Amino acid sequence: MQFVFFFTHTTSAPVGALALYCMFVEHSALHWFQDDAVPRRVFEFNNTMKIMIILKEPSERTLSQYVHNTIRNVTPERTNTFEQLVFKDNSSWQINTKYDAVDTSLYDKHLTKWRKYFSLSQMLLIDGNEFIRDPYPHIKQAEEFLRLPSFFRREQFIFDHNKRFFCFQRSNIEQPSCMGKDKGRRHPNISDVVIARLKSFYKPHNDQLFRLTGKQFSWVQ
Repeated sequence: MQFVFFFTHTTSAPVGALALYCMFVEHSALHWFQDDAVPRRVFEFNNTMKIMIILKEPSERTLSQYVHNTIRNVTPERTNTFEQLVFKDNSSWQINTKYDAVDTSLYDKHLTKWRKYFSLSQMLLIDGNEFIRDPYPHIKQAEEFLRLPSFFRREQFIFDHNKRFFCFQRSNIEQPSCMGKDKGRRHPNISDVVIARLKSFYKPHNDQLFRLTGKQFSWVQ
């Protein structure tokens, strides 16, 4: 398994650098999902590529990115509140679509770019909120999508009540493997009014996402 970063850069992948049967995993949508040039580059690299995308409820994902960048001491998050970044100003309540965390959560906008090159049959779209609640059925779905031999079993997924995420236990004689300390972080308290405004903003984009994919996500109202 290998992390792939070159799709977001102008340079091509070095010839012979990628094994034929290697599974390529890009670990963050920030690096490729919203980049205009990446779908074409992926297509040119391998037009039979299978793509799996986990989509979380957009307003939650926007806040998660803010928290992640705050902890990493990234600008502009380190000097601004969440509200200061997602709104254009303090009075209009207009969403600031130039804020990267807001733009990345416009799933319909970015998926449209991918659909120019890849069919829906090449994509597995996973409901991120459902995945957190119960990863097992989605893991099995991914196995089938990738035509992999069945490996995972229900009893291998053990809930960590402290992290509020599932851990994976390969066998009874091994310790469960859990996500690192950068996962399951507590989010700041954001007013219901702010969250409601964000959800209202994302609603037409969520509706368009359904029209693009035919998939009904649990977080679409």
